[in-house]
Amino acid sequence: MYHVALDYQGADSLPTWIAHGFWFCDTWVRDWTTHENFPRPEQEYYEKSLLLLSDLAHFLFVGESPYSDETLERLACCL
Repeated sequence: MYHVALDYQGADSLPTWIAHGFWFCDTWVRDWTTHENFPRPEQEYYEKSLLLLSDLAHFLFVGESPYSDETLERLACCL
């Protein structure tokens, strides 16, 4: 997702299917995984993963990383 957002950084428009995919990942995963019976890895990892999806969607739609350094790239490639 990071590399797709990077490829479209500064673009005037996005293909609808890419926008839908980012929106879907950011919202559906969060909604689905809030079910009480959903198995979760350790809570900190779970919370970081949901934040990363939101940060990646922000990067795609706004065109800027929510971080001032390479944190988003490092997280997206290594979480």
